[in-house]
Amino acid sequence: MYVRVNNYRHTSNNWKNSKMQTSNQTIRMSELPGIDLARGLITTQQNHGLYIRLMNKFYDKQQTFSLDFETALAQDVTDAERTAHSLKGNAGNLGMNQLFETAKALEFACKDNDQNAITVALKTVQDDLEIVLSSIETLNKGLVDNSEQSNTNSEITSSNTKTVDKVSLEPLLQEFYQLLTSNNIKSSSQLQKIKPLILNTEFAQAFTDIENHIDDYDFAEAADVLKTVSSALSISL
Repeated sequence: MYVRVNNYRHTSNNWKNSKMQTSNQTIRMSELPGIDLARGLITTQQNHGLYIRLMNKFYDKQQTFSLDFETALAQDVTDAERTAHSLKGNAGNLGMNQLFETAKALEFACKDNDQNAITVALKTVQDDLEIVLSSIETLNKGLVDNSEQSNTNSEITSSNTKTVDKVSLEPLLQEFYQLLTSNNIKSSSQLQKIKPLILNTEFAQAFTDIENHIDDYDFAEAADVLKTVSSALSISL
């Protein structure tokens, strides 16, 4: 199976020398080990352009995971647990299933304050993260297989969706995040204020996921999804 990248250009500072200019280029799904594209695209409601942007933000942030984790661990195991939890949430949202599982194991090892388990789990996370980061690099290099140009049933294109009103949305998201991180059930009411602003936008499915997490009283996972969306919008929480 193949996916096509049409006219997507990545602009992160960390990719100055390898910006995507990949009109009509085809990438094998099998060339992206560690990433379940079909699962990840559920998060973005099949908005492929958004999905690529989120993966590149993940790349930029998680390149320093090992250093960030070890720094946190040296200070407080709770900080290290939070760092592993953040990686787990981001990986789960983007369809990085194996990394999600190993990051979860690392989070639990921190929660138990088991130094041996932390050492083993960290090594596994580092291996899985390296695979994922390499796959994102592969995607951004836009590997071409001209022999399969006709097989383009699944195309990565930006959806024709409503533009987000960031000025109105920003204060609502900031308050929403505070409610989520304090496990406040009022977050459900706050979400109802946000919904009209994200209806028919590329972020609608992500907020459906957030609502489901709130319904399950999983405020931490809801906050993780919100952080991912806010990062894509360049909104500071």
